[in-house]
Amino acid sequence: MKPKLQLEYYSKLYPAAWQQVDQIRTARGQELPPWPDWCFMPLSGAFAIVNAEAEAQGIDVFGCAGYPLLNDVSIIGALAAWRVTQGIYRFDPDIYRVVINTPITGGLPYDILYNLPEWCVYIETPGLNINGHELTGFFAYLGYEANDNHSELWLVLDYDVPIPSLYTVPIQLGPGLLADALAKTAHEAAWQADILGVKDIAPAVDQQQDDYIPMVSLLLYLCSANGDRQRGQKADQAAPKQTPKGPRLNPSMQPKIWNVGVSMGDRK
Repeated sequence: MKPKLQLEYYSKLYPAAWQQVDQIRTARGQELPPWPDWCFMPLSGAFAIVNAEAEAQGIDVFGCAGYPLLNDVSIIGALAAWRVTQGIYRFDPDIYRVVINTPITGGLPYDILYNLPEWCVYIETPGLNINGHELTGFFAYLGYEANDNHSELWLVLDYDVPIPSLYTVPIQLGPGLLADALAKTAHEAAWQADILGVKDIAPAVDQQQDDYIPMVSLLLYLCSANGDRQRGQKADQAAPKQTPKGPRLNPSMQPKIWNVGVSMGDRK
């Protein structure tokens, strides 16, 4: 399965990553500031992991050679959270077509996203094209940073090309409505395009919003179906176990496929 292959690929690139993740989570509320239960690990922790590997190889992540590694930060953030439960969500084809064509109305609050069933999910997206390229699926998770108390929804797009094939999109959440967050993200992406020399950014804004909406709509459906689950249950799914090297989370051995739209409890 593609997400499992992505996990294996980045595990080889960052061989110490998962041990470092355990250390970071153990330091939560002690050496490190606390963070909400719905966040597996702040992105600053993922940056520390990527930066440590870059330094070991003599690479400055803020230099020309290290710039591509900055994309790895949010990828490591996704895979660190996903490897614990490895949920893959497969929508019923009829429900899928309806959901990806459902607009996001202005009245939806962003905090519905806190009902994600796992710290990080992977949703399959048959036939969905982003930026003119077909996706196999995407990872989605929530990030939090204590220094400025903001949360983000991270979409990690898995294009239908050979590995590596991941591209990350951050959507800053709150205060306000989800539609506002999507509009702000699209404008920021278009602004970046303007810096790169794209002069007419209005079409870019519209295209960015059109690209994000199907993925966020799939997430909203998943969160609505999971709305009766308490937020704290994410942490309960994988409680840390004591080992001679300290507490650690034992990852799921295999991905779990969840059928969505038939019955959320129907699992292969």
